Amino acid sequence: NVDENSEDARRFLRRYKVPYPILWDENGEWASKYKLPGMPTAFVIDQQGVIQMRHSGFRPGDMKKIRSKIDHLLEMELAQ
Repeated sequence: NVDENSEDARRFLRRYKVPYPILWDENGEWASKYKLPGMPTAFVIDQQGVIQMRHSGFRPGDMKKIRSKIDHLLEMELAQ
């Protein structure tokens, strides 16, 4: 997260009940390193540390797409 006000980010997380870890990017280092096109940007990273999905922006249906990708990766992991 690159919000200037950490409380804005916390309100967003509470409102949407975000159940996964969030990176607080206070100095914008990660945003610069990964050339983020906009905020918010979500990454789904697998157990090997490989980025499996990158999603920018936020609309109500987006959380369902992200969760679907996570569920798919977890199913693949369990199948091994």
